[in-house]
Amino acid sequence: MTPKYAPISILFGALCMSFAALLVRLIQNADGFQILFYRGFPQCIMVMIVACVIRRISIKEFFVSIDKTDIYLGLAMCIAFSFYIFALLNTSVASALFILSIAPVFAAVLSWVIIGEIPTKRTWLAIVCAIIGVTVMVGTLRKVLMSFDSDDFKLGDFIQTVRGTGYRFSATLAT
Repeated sequence: MTPKYAPISILFGALCMSFAALLVRLIQNADGFQILFYRGFPQCIMVMIVACVIRRISIKEFFVSIDKTDIYLGLAMCIAFSFYIFALLNTSVASALFILSIAPVFAAVLSWVIIGEIPTKRTWLAIVCAIIGVTVMVGTLRKVLMSFDSDDFKLGDFIQTVRGTGYRFSATLAT
């Protein structure tokens, strides 16, 4: 992707994520697993079709070409998408999306640990700013990450934090 189109793509993705979160909250007669099935099945089919078209291979060749990294990537994405839905069902949309905004923090740390890409000073500054911003918006960092005993702990906030980790783990594997 060229630098010219990257910001447009990011803004469009954020817009889609926001509306998807609101639509999930509007569903009244389905539990989290039903939402995951009806959201995940078409997504799986579309990813398979796009991968086949881009690689110019058949569906059979696509399945044959799946390796260990693809399996790990799929599992990480499955965890991320599952936790996203359950986070939305257990906390406010605003809280879930604010916590999602610290996902690049997980990407930087996981890239450092897994592939040895050392974050720059500018990246560390951005990480600190993101954590401070989310802490102010959502509540104390202790509540979000560690306080299982607290009365004001929200399960959805914790689920969303795990979701961010899973999604960024899959992004790190894809590089």
